[in-house]
Amino acid sequence: MKLAEALRVIHQAQRSDGPPCQVYLACGFEPLHLLTFLNAHCSLARPDRHVTLRRGSYANLTGNLESPAARESEHVAMVLEWPDLDPRLGLRMPALWNADTMREISVESARRLARLEHALEGLRHQSVIACAPTLPFPPAALVAPWLASELELDLEYQLSSFRQRTRGLGVKWLSTGALGAVSPGTSRYDCKGDFSSGFPYSMTHADELAGLLSSLLFAPPLRKGVITDLDGTLWKGIVGEVGPANVSWDLDHTSRPHGLYQQILRSLAESGILVGISSKNDPTVVTEAFQRRDLLLRAEHVFPMEVHWGPKSESVARIAKAWNIGLDSIVFVDDSALERDEVARAHPQVECLAFPGDPGGVETLCRRLRGLFGRDKVTEEDQLRLSTIRQNQEWQAVTDAGEADEAFLAGLNARLLLDCRRHNPDSRALELLNKTNQFNLNGVRRDEGEWLRFLAQDNAFCWIVSYEDRLGPLGRIAVLAGTREGEHLTLAHWVMSCRAFSRRIEHACLSWLFHEVAGKPGATSVTLQFAATPRNGPTRDFLRLWRDGADGQEAAEITLTRAAFEQHCPPLHHHFDDQPLTDGAGQRSEFASQEISS
Repeated sequence: MKLAEALRVIHQAQRSDGPPCQVYLACGFEPLHLLTFLNAHCSLARPDRHVTLRRGSYANLTGNLESPAARESEHVAMVLEWPDLDPRLGLRMPALWNADTMREISVESARRLARLEHALEGLRHQSVIACAPTLPFPPAALVAPWLASELELDLEYQLSSFRQRTRGLGVKWLSTGALGAVSPGTSRYDCKGDFSSGFPYSMTHADELAGLLSSLLFAPPLRKGVITDLDGTLWKGIVGEVGPANVSWDLDHTSRPHGLYQQILRSLAESGILVGISSKNDPTVVTEAFQRRDLLLRAEHVFPMEVHWGPKSESVARIAKAWNIGLDSIVFVDDSALERDEVARAHPQVECLAFPGDPGGVETLCRRLRGLFGRDKVTEEDQLRLSTIRQNQEWQAVTDAGEADEAFLAGLNARLLLDCRRHNPDSRALELLNKTNQFNLNGVRRDEGEWLRFLAQDNAFCWIVSYEDRLGPLGRIAVLAGTREGEHLTLAHWVMSCRAFSRRIEHACLSWLFHEVAGKPGATSVTLQFAATPRNGPTRDFLRLWRDGADGQEAAEITLTRAAFEQHCPPLHHHFDDQPLTDGAGQRSEFASQEISS
């Protein structure tokens, strides 16, 4: 992006009537064009909000992080450079570079990093991102430039430990490798600009850095499943012609790129990403190929397998239905341009990627898949996802015939657990909020900064509901969040995973709201801030039980009383576990788990 283009983006974004979104840029240098590029990239990433940027004072990184402006912002972006560890590591300041100075710089760096860590601890209600020094290490050491000096190694060690510790505080650090891929180290520093204005970056580096920082702040929605071809993609060779024993994916057969692709798919599968197969082939031959012990992507990692001679677009539709996810959450990989075109025409929401014919292209594809599916950590729900989809086949056999009968529901031995922490909240809550479509009260998404500020309200609550029954655990499957005024609750968010449908968990959640919990009286009334979306039909259908005319065509607040709920609530067969939970500050939460009968 050129500077003129960035200014046009900012000018157009200023006309937005969306809610404000404030980002605070903390750095020790004069941010100048970095501020402009970051504003533009953030505005493009969040067109639904009016993004504004604030900056701190020059040469005072720690003070900027400690300022009220930083604590009042939803998001804080910290850009760390070598002079922030000690001004003598910058080229603008006259300094003696000798052995005594090197020792002093090491001590001063440790002191400043400790103060920075303390400042970051005070930003727990903000979304904080950061990047390590991006500019070359100054020629301060006494050794030749091609030799790593004791000082450079010492400061790199200090920084590495600092980054690891602050990651535990929730700080998200920019990957140095990702920055190196788009901004070569030799073209980052602008010495003339540093001397004249205090802005040390080249225009290209400022733009690339701003783009990556924006991605850290406002990550695009992650995809949920990948559907892959077999012949010429998962392995080299046509299995129906050469036989299951002769397809390959190793160095000896010059087919290692296929093995690399299998590695990334298995890694994705083991982190909870759904992997399916769509192949025009003989099912018997494919089954035999998947029995090979040297296959990296095993049959247990894949579900379902659509192996037949019909159109692949039909396979994609059936797989999406089995997964119960939207087509816009699916990536399709095939080496055939014809097959990719057929799927793309039938399902334009699906992202179709080519399996390339060269090793470099496959390596790029693997990085692309990691970007589409990457996540900060693997949760219990991620590991359960494939097994619960398979378990749901038994459940589906019951519900396809209509509503499950009382005997079946009673025999599930269903258990619910409530986690009510809102300080140091479980990241699963925000993940569910932003990826759930079908049972979603209003479709409102929140970035991390918005979410933390919402939970910081004195009267806010956030409940995360976990579920298991005799078919197996589903993990944390529902989130309810809102505010409380006396005995009245306002529910601003309510989402539930589609894996939990038809088990009356939604009824149980409402029951929880109306009953006494942990010695606190239950609500006498609850206002649900409902709004229709193109995909939350199950929510609209559920709310019709409680209010006539809730047809979901327009936004509508629905207030439900305890008496009305108890009058229409069907029998509930859940056991509510009474497990003491704290609010993260060592105190028992206002709402804790207990058994409730209805």
